[in-house]
Amino acid sequence: MIKKLFILAALPLSGIQSAVLANTDSLSAVTSSKHLAPVKIGPEAYILPPPPPPVDLEKVRRMTIDERFRNRVAEQVTVRSFEEMKQLRTLLANIEIYTTVNEGNLQDIEQLSGSLGYAADTKNQALVFNALAVYYAVKGNLEKSFTLLRQSLAIRDQPFDKSLRTANPVLVALAELARLSGRTGDAVDYYTSIAAANQAAGKHIPAASAYVTIATLKCAQKNYAEAEKLLLWKALPMFRGNKPGRMSCFNALSRVYYLQGRYSEAKWYCLQGNTLSLTLNDVEAHVTFLAQLAAIKNQEGDSFHALIDFKEAESLAFRNNCLARLVEIKGDMGEIYRKMGDYTAAGSAIEEYSRLRTTLLSNVQ
Repeated sequence: MIKKLFILAALPLSGIQSAVLANTDSLSAVTSSKHLAPVKIGPEAYILPPPPPPVDLEKVRRMTIDERFRNRVAEQVTVRSFEEMKQLRTLLANIEIYTTVNEGNLQDIEQLSGSLGYAADTKNQALVFNALAVYYAVKGNLEKSFTLLRQSLAIRDQPFDKSLRTANPVLVALAELARLSGRTGDAVDYYTSIAAANQAAGKHIPAASAYVTIATLKCAQKNYAEAEKLLLWKALPMFRGNKPGRMSCFNALSRVYYLQGRYSEAKWYCLQGNTLSLTLNDVEAHVTFLAQLAAIKNQEGDSFHALIDFKEAESLAFRNNCLARLVEIKGDMGEIYRKMGDYTAAGSAIEEYSRLRTTLLSNVQ
């Protein structure tokens, strides 16, 4: 009896085992007959791009400094214009005027010029033109100022002022206005009239000064041979015994030769002028000659000694408040440092140049 029960109990177990084995076989058959795709778990992989090349900060700094020196070429014109406007205002102060023109009476004065013309009062009309010319020149409208002064001179037609025994101040101011406004040909004509008027009256120093200016204008036209001739055969003989005049002549001759690349001759006249500047104790002229000498040495390739002269000029200009010259000297020194590859010194120089230039131009107001 017990044996029968054991056999009966064993039968269900063997059946279950057979069922399990049968299911296992069927799962293996499905797995082997059908390939299952792999399942990705998590976000998509992100591959970082390669890092950009490192920024060459030194190269960027040098490029920035180079750009500032390129901008300085245009800025130099502004600095020179400041000095020239100061000179022009001095010349305009010598002109006789009808009255001082300002914003309040400008319209009335302009109407008055027409009324005086109808009345054929040429003397007062010319004085009104002078007053308006001064007003517009101070405002920076050189073209209008030039036109008005030319009208004034045409009315009076007096290149020589008998009361002052010198060239008419209107003609002198007109000549300078022509030069500053780029009318080089007109400026040469007017200064030639000034030289002739003074020479005819036996006023040799003003005549010689006019010839120096004409020579400078000839240089602007690249007519160096004519400029050299005017200085050596006209101006210099008239300045005999006049040290300031001879010094200005030497400065102009040095410039004529420098612009032609004739550096030995430029240096010789520069040294002669510098000697006279020391004799006359003319500090501003001394600064000018030192800076010119430095520029010549730099062109000759002697940057070391050029910097020595520039530093001496810089020190003198600083101590004597020659601000316009100091601005130019700082810029020129920076150019030398830059060409030598010393961008640290060049950057420092251009920073100082910019600061001084801002101070200079603020004085215009």
